[in-house]
Amino acid sequence: MNRLVLIFAVLCLFPGVHAQSCTDITKEIRSINTNAFTDYPRLNDVKQDMLLMMYGRERGNCPEDLVEFAELTRGFITDFDEAYIYANSDLSEDNLKAVELTRTLKSEAEALSAFKGAFGVEGDDLITSARQAVNNFLVLQADTYSKEAAATQVTVRKIQFYKVASLAYESAGNSLESSNNAIKAGVLEEKYSEDMAYANALHTKADEEYTASKSLMSGDIFSKVNAYVLSRSAHLNFEEAGVYFGYHHETEKITIIENMVEEVRLTKRALVKELVIYFGGTAIFLAAFAVFMVNRLNTWKNDSYDHLLGNELVQVSKNEA
Repeated sequence: MNRLVLIFAVLCLFPGVHAQSCTDITKEIRSINTNAFTDYPRLNDVKQDMLLMMYGRERGNCPEDLVEFAELTRGFITDFDEAYIYANSDLSEDNLKAVELTRTLKSEAEALSAFKGAFGVEGDDLITSARQAVNNFLVLQADTYSKEAAATQVTVRKIQFYKVASLAYESAGNSLESSNNAIKAGVLEEKYSEDMAYANALHTKADEEYTASKSLMSGDIFSKVNAYVLSRSAHLNFEEAGVYFGYHHETEKITIIENMVEEVRLTKRALVKELVIYFGGTAIFLAAFAVFMVNRLNTWKNDSYDHLLGNELVQVSKNEA
């Protein structure tokens, strides 16, 4: 709309330039090229219809209303091209910009409609083609975004596609499909928020447990036991968080979780090794000590037996004497 105000201001301030600007604006419109012409032939019809009207007056006096009509047409085509570029972007925010730009395009198409009947068949055809081009753009984009939403496995992208599709259908006047896509986006967003809150809580808890575990690793054997218990709990919580991140294909978070799981696994292995060595050594020592004590007891028992036997022999000898 700012462009329209500027055009009107220029036309009012410089009424003498119309005859000259007829040739200039014809060249400008003729030079416009966009890939959107291929996908939306109606847009190319807008350009060709305007050129047909301008060619007959290119060397003569160019009426003020025709210059205004041509300026509006040029703005419509260039804005359509911008929306087309955004629509074909891989960024969801650009897709949203494309749909938002269609509101400007619809306003520009309505502004062109103010000249209906003023320039004959070519003018009326141009207005019809402009409206149809906008409608075709909206319908195609809405259908595309809705299909992309159904096809993608990434929940965030799925939600974004459904939202943009809903807006596109709304702008196209299809309230039923707009509502359907909005409902799908809402249901998914609620579930996604719930799962992410739970997964993030698990992640935070696992981080805290693992940090506490690392602080105990340099302590005594009882600290190491506690460190192992904490690292094991952290391992389980990291893995469970990873399951929920996996549900929604959160690639970045999944990578972080996988790295943490591997780090905790190595920490657990180191702790287990230390604990096995300690308790294994302790067990061996206790076993050796037990064997030693058994041997000592057996030796003491044998000595006692020999002593008693000796006493008995002495007693027998005395009796015989």
